[in-house]
Amino acid sequence: MELASPLHCGWRTAGNLKQTRPYVPGSVFWGALARRLALDRFQANYQEAEDCVNANVRFTYFFPTLDRRSVTHWPWDRQASQFDWLYLNSYVSTALLDGRSNDDGLLHETEYIVPRARHNSGKSGEQTFLLGYLWLAEGFDLDCQTINRLQLGGERGYGWGRVRAAQLDPLLDGEPVFESWIARADPAGISLQTSSQACLPAHVVGATDDQLNRFTLPRVEPRLGRRIKRGTGEYGLSQAITAWAPGAKLAPGSWKFSLGQEGLWSFCG
Repeated sequence: MELASPLHCGWRTAGNLKQTRPYVPGSVFWGALARRLALDRFQANYQEAEDCVNANVRFTYFFPTLDRRSVTHWPWDRQASQFDWLYLNSYVSTALLDGRSNDDGLLHETEYIVPRARHNSGKSGEQTFLLGYLWLAEGFDLDCQTINRLQLGGERGYGWGRVRAAQLDPLLDGEPVFESWIARADPAGISLQTSSQACLPAHVVGATDDQLNRFTLPRVEPRLGRRIKRGTGEYGLSQAITAWAPGAKLAPGSWKFSLGQEGLWSFCG
């Protein structure tokens, strides 16, 4: 997808800076797609739309890149500083007390992924793409028009998070995704396998101490988010899940994962 406006995927706060995740988590894409389908196909019935997405669509996380077919810079390891230079910027704003003067203590800075990557001169340069992979159940249609109407992440009221379908290429069974992962689809689901010391491009749920030997650089974080409580319309936090975080580096060996709902992975075996 082409990123058509700034994108903020909420992560953490450092001082008055609201940091963005340097990628689009599956939960963000899941929420945007479910919302779009609810409005377009299910007469604003969000529960039906969520069930439809869960039953018919599997997808990876999406990563900023300058190339339509591969990720040019990962937001970790030695490429992290170059990634930050190319793709991240911030916007300072404040709440107004009476429409004219700022409200004390509410000055804040929002970090975002830029729609056009920064050039070496410091000016805007090439188009930023968001690269990811989708698997659709047989008979389920997801066209460019639907993707063009998605809005990802936060600050959507200001027009942030807009995308356009840049290229939809068929993915052959066994074809590499994110360069080093082999993806296969069968009636049991989607599996991804690697034999290289790759970094995880998703959250892997079910992190336990006995899995530590599978990593040379483990990263762990709780995976949770703000979610509408089913049947109530009220917001609440989802249950926290301990997960290996994106960027965790795998140890030498052959590792296989299954792809679940909201782009979450889990170890096979």
